[in-house]
Amino acid sequence: MKTNLTKFTLSVAFASIGSMCKELAVPFVVLCVLMLADYITGMVKSWQLGTLCSRTGIKGFIKKLCYGLAVVAAIGIDYVIVIASSKLGYDIGIQPFFGWLCTAWLIINECISILENLSAMGVPMPAFLVKAAKKLKNNVESAADNAKESDENKERENENKRL
Repeated sequence: MKTNLTKFTLSVAFASIGSMCKELAVPFVVLCVLMLADYITGMVKSWQLGTLCSRTGIKGFIKKLCYGLAVVAAIGIDYVIVIASSKLGYDIGIQPFFGWLCTAWLIINECISILENLSAMGVPMPAFLVKAAKKLKNNVESAADNAKESDENKERENENKRL
């Protein structure tokens, strides 16, 4: 009985999270695949260089798990901002995007890491690909900064309307 209740609770929890985050499902799967590829290329690179260490591998694995927690935290921030503001009767005019932003940044970060690992293994890398990945990362960070400024301006406008 206890096992069935646990399974039911977990099923309901994951179904609820899935329904709230359906637009992030594909990017999150892409992130997971890239994290696996980065982990594998990192291990192969370490093996080739003779620096393979189980402790470092475990730390890398834990780091990848924490990436998933960062996405979950970003989704939580989206939820709090959008739902709490609507419950208070304010339309802040933004859609949830912190989850997307965090996932996109991590995907690009993983791509850069994979390219660096491959390059260290002696795989020829086209310079334009590495530059493009780094430029994308900078663009995502700039978009986050611009969104923050836009949110601050909207918050000031809403405050002025209330007064």
